[in-house]
Amino acid sequence: MSNENSYHTEKTVIEEAQNVLDRYRLSQSIPKHEFQQLLEHYKKLFRQTRRLGQSGERLQTERRQSGQRMPPTDQPIGVLNQYNFNDRLEREIQSAVQNDDPLSLIMVDIDHLKSINGQYGRLVGNKVIQWVTKLCQNSLRGSDVFGRLGGEEFAVILPGLCKHKAQMIAERLCRTIENGTLHENGEDIQVTISVGICHLADEITSLERMLSAADSALYVARRSGRNRVCCYSENTEPIEVQMAGTLG
Repeated sequence: MSNENSYHTEKTVIEEAQNVLDRYRLSQSIPKHEFQQLLEHYKKLFRQTRRLGQSGERLQTERRQSGQRMPPTDQPIGVLNQYNFNDRLEREIQSAVQNDDPLSLIMVDIDHLKSINGQYGRLVGNKVIQWVTKLCQNSLRGSDVFGRLGGEEFAVILPGLCKHKAQMIAERLCRTIENGTLHENGEDIQVTISVGICHLADEITSLERMLSAADSALYVARRSGRNRVCCYSENTEPIEVQMAGTLG
């Protein structure tokens, strides 16, 4: 898959972000400086996605030329890496569109992982990543696909699930992590996660759009205080927020 087909031009992506954010700003009456921060986030997201895609394709080409295969998993924790997760998501999207099946995507971010690394060290930070990974996997169905996008960000493909059922799973993940405690080196470490959700819809039928929508919801979850679930909505109020602590 070429970069030309895989990624929108920067101008198109930013214009699309501008339109979405304009609707959000008007409906929510947020200050202009916060609106500008959201737009800058979209710009940064696009550039990072483009660089990652280009780097991934170069690495894959180099490995093919050298007779090597790209490892399918993130080696330290044994889950799908970003390249293979995106490949799987694209196939699931194509299947869902062809068969008119529901499909949802959850994006997960470990809250304040950098602070944990700073306070306890990176070895403990890695333990946190492994602990969160294990708890999340234990809370998912066998058909769900869990992967690591990089750093403290993970994602879950939920085949056959509509937005409402995906939200129930996301809420369960939030509660599971919040109610657990990691015991490491005599320390009790409290960990929480923020979660963004999107689902397949008329205007969200591509890999790029699903990742962008889920990331937008995750961004609002973090910006709204973390430790909560946010759902992307395709109506005039694109983001609806729910507090993890008030979930039934």
